[in-house]
Amino acid sequence: MFRDVGSKLVLKCTKCNALYEFEIERKLCERCGCGLTVETETPAAFMENIGGQGIWRYAQLFPYVSREFHYSLGEGNTCLIESTRLRRELGVKGLWFKNETTEPTGSYFDRSSALFVSFIKSLGYERIVTYSTGNLAASLAAYSSRIGIKLHVNVRPMVDVGKLYQMILYGAKINVIQDFSKTRISMGEALAIEYDPIINEAKKTILLEVFLQLGGRLPEYIILPMGEGGLAYFTYKMLIELEKIFGDRELKTKIVGVQPKGCAPIVEAYERGFNDVFSDTRFFTKIFDLSVSRPKYGCAALKAIRDTGGY
Repeated sequence: MFRDVGSKLVLKCTKCNALYEFEIERKLCERCGCGLTVETETPAAFMENIGGQGIWRYAQLFPYVSREFHYSLGEGNTCLIESTRLRRELGVKGLWFKNETTEPTGSYFDRSSALFVSFIKSLGYERIVTYSTGNLAASLAAYSSRIGIKLHVNVRPMVDVGKLYQMILYGAKINVIQDFSKTRISMGEALAIEYDPIINEAKKTILLEVFLQLGGRLPEYIILPMGEGGLAYFTYKMLIELEKIFGDRELKTKIVGVQPKGCAPIVEAYERGFNDVFSDTRFFTKIFDLSVSRPKYGCAALKAIRDTGGY
């Protein structure tokens, strides 16, 4: 029997603004098929939870999860490194790198896994099913092991071998399939996928940390990789929340979204002046996590880029 932690939450489509009651099974908008965002109330003032571990230092910015379910492996608070040589070569005043490779499993998905597994554990789930090209599944494997939830992973034959070793090490049950659409979940299982709204909500913390690490200011530009487009959109969502919290303070940051040439549906839509991102199965890149020909947050990423005056 599952708890009603999520019963008061509302999901909103990032494209058509359709509203839905929160259900962990609901991943996409029923009307247009685009990604969803959890409608959370922006706090009047931001107060870091000093006693919290990992992303739970920023708990007030997430959908409510009881403190007893705040599981962490020390994710977040990654280094913000100021460039010296490249900054001079490019002729810019300041250039920083947010080094997410220092996360527990080596990717920013550790932020997402910490929130997702804690959230579904608070709902009473004991099993997770996911399909992934590598990073998300490896991260979920670590966090599932941390709290004792069973994880079943579907991977394609071209999975990143290093990430596969991580999944095995953390005890995930692995199945190799060609078609992720054949993934099925049973009663009592929660599906974790990259375009899940709870998984994406945790990505806001990257921009928040940049803001805090720069002493309450933001850079003129932030350059982000785009696969599903969620990182770009939820960075934009965090920017809006920061503007609400801090009022008149100058928080203008232009979002620059980057995709590899072999798989760039969002970039192509931007360059052609489209508001919609059209899928194309011919897209392919060896950068597995960016090989997304049908990005669920593609239109949302376009909005984030254009609304901030980015590229």
